[in-house]
Amino acid sequence: MGFNPILVFNKQKRRRDMHSDPDFARNREQLIWADIIVFVYPNWWGRPPAMLMGYIDQMFFFGVAYKETGKMYQRDFLRGKALLNFVRDQKGEVL
Repeated sequence: MGFNPILVFNKQKRRRDMHSDPDFARNREQLIWADIIVFVYPNWWGRPPAMLMGYIDQMFFFGVAYKETGKMYQRDFLRGKALLNFVRDQKGEVL
């Protein structure tokens, strides 16, 4: 997959243009295609690991995962999808 969790912004690559960034297109298409999204990760100091946080920051941002529609933030991108979230603690037990 070659995923880079680091957000890079400069004059050519701006945050407001993330929704049309070709580097994220394949991952967005996979998320749109999937009926179930599954995250399996260890608990890392009370949070998901940086790789997963980078993925979430790059895939679930304003303009793609949600948008402003009057008083609410809404987007059909995630409608009807299920999320399974498995977190392991330091003992190896699933939380």
